[in-house]
Amino acid sequence: MAKKSYINVVLLLLKIVIVLYAFYMLMILISNNFLKKTDGEILFFNVYQEHLIYPSAPFEGGLISKGYTERNFWREDIYYKYTVDNIDYANSRKSNVLIFPSFNYKYGDTLAIYYNILIPKCSVIFKCNAVYFLINLIPIIILFIIVKVIEKYKQHRSVN
Repeated sequence: MAKKSYINVVLLLLKIVIVLYAFYMLMILISNNFLKKTDGEILFFNVYQEHLIYPSAPFEGGLISKGYTERNFWREDIYYKYTVDNIDYANSRKSNVLIFPSFNYKYGDTLAIYYNILIPKCSVIFKCNAVYFLINLIPIIILFIIVKVIEKYKQHRSVN
């Protein structure tokens, strides 16, 4: 009985995540219609590797098996400026989607900035295009398949 309730909770959580992520992607699609292109300039760009040590899950090995895990992550810090209607703005936001290309800039480079025509201080340097929109849909598709497999499993278990 408890196993059924866990399956129902997992299904509910997965469906909620699917709906929220789909809503997020729909909002990206709509908001892209309000983005206008302008030129901007790089104020600061830095690519570096960050070394993190954090508590491990009980089943993971770790730093000298003391319950810590080490991970290296590549980070990009970027700050840029742009002007809209003779007002200067600065921002560091790269994209409005979760998966986007890597960037390689240096101080003083000019680049395309996409700002919101309704709120010019909101900007990105990568506007979601059709290819990256489809790539960002992959998590929804995977979650949808997982939900369908769990529902089939649940249906099969209830028949037996």
